[in-house]
Amino acid sequence: MNHNNIGIIYCDLGDSPRGLKHFKKSLRILEEKGDNYGIASLLLNIGDVYFEQGDYPQTRENLEKAIKLYEEIGDKHGVSISLNNMGNVYYLEGNYNIAMDHYQKALAIREEIGDKQGIAAT
Repeated sequence: MNHNNIGIIYCDLGDSPRGLKHFKKSLRILEEKGDNYGIASLLLNIGDVYFEQGDYPQTRENLEKAIKLYEEIGDKHGVSISLNNMGNVYYLEGNYNIAMDHYQKALAIREEIGDKQGIAAT
């Protein structure tokens, strides 16, 4: 059973508490396997759920972990997504200078890797 996919479906259906439950099950499995890429990706999903719920401290916590893991494995695309999402959190909290810093870091990475869609999104 792929708890990550099940979590995504529950979230898409509007049942984010149930989706979060499946994400956390998947996270435990990935941690046991030592799959840092999968963990980082899942932390983005978990961060998205907390973001949608307006729980910005939990969102930031998960995104910070994702950034660290993506940096460790050298996934610049993942780092840029996480930084951009973090900028969104700070923006909604009214911390515009911190948000801009995250957006600029995300943009620099996206330009470096030639991610045109990401550049436009940032």
